[in-house]
Amino acid sequence: TQWRARGRTVARSDQSPAPLWRRRPLLLSVAALAVAVAVAVLLLSGNDKAAPRTIVITIPSGTAALVARGKDPHVVPQKIRGTVGDTLEIVNNDRVSHTVGPFLVAAHQRIGFPLRRAGVFTGSCSLHPNDRIALIVRQ
Repeated sequence: TQWRARGRTVARSDQSPAPLWRRRPLLLSVAALAVAVAVAVLLLSGNDKAAPRTIVITIPSGTAALVARGKDPHVVPQKIRGTVGDTLEIVNNDRVSHTVGPFLVAAHQRIGFPLRRAGVFTGSCSLHPNDRIALIVRQ
């Protein structure tokens, strides 16, 4: 049997497909690609937990003067959110001590506190007009 392709006559082959041993390199390539994709998916989706982070709150110099004048310095959020395993770090660059929740941070002091338990922890805060702060730690 013959058929025409782009102006020339081509003989059509009525033969069966190539034997398996001739297609082996192609089959091996497809199998290797499938294994590589499976390994990549497993590696990339293995752990949904984010790496622990350090939450840094910096109290700038002059903050006590703003608070004394009745102004909100907007340096510490009302709610601090973290995850178990994170570390809360408070840096006080002011010339006076400040209370942030359960922490008394002396002037020019830096403290670090690892978040080990999930929960909502509230306390007083010398940097907020309503004197309250919440630390929200999720699992």
